[in-house]
Amino acid sequence: MSATDDFISHALQQAEYALLNVRNLTDMVRAPLTLRRGVAQRAKARLKLLEVIVRRLVLLLALSLRLAPVRPRAPGPATPLPPAASPRLPAGRRRLSIAP
Repeated sequence: MSATDDFISHALQQAEYALLNVRNLTDMVRAPLTLRRGVAQRAKARLKLLEVIVRRLVLLLALSLRLAPVRPRAPGPATPLPPAASPRLPAGRRRLSIAP
């Protein structure tokens, strides 16, 4: 494993521990029906922070991928526009001009 892989796996493990910490903070182990407002706000703030951290870790993981170059497609025959999709303006419409 490279240093980047070690960093990402350690960071994801720490994010998992933080998620367990939020679960314990809200006492979700016992599945309460309601939460106090302060506890709910604190838990929501920590979950948003964790979401940002995990999104950034996924981005780092995606940036470390090595992809093969894409081969260009062979040019195909140009498809003509259908007669209903003509580029002309419909009757009764005027072209707007910016300059007088």
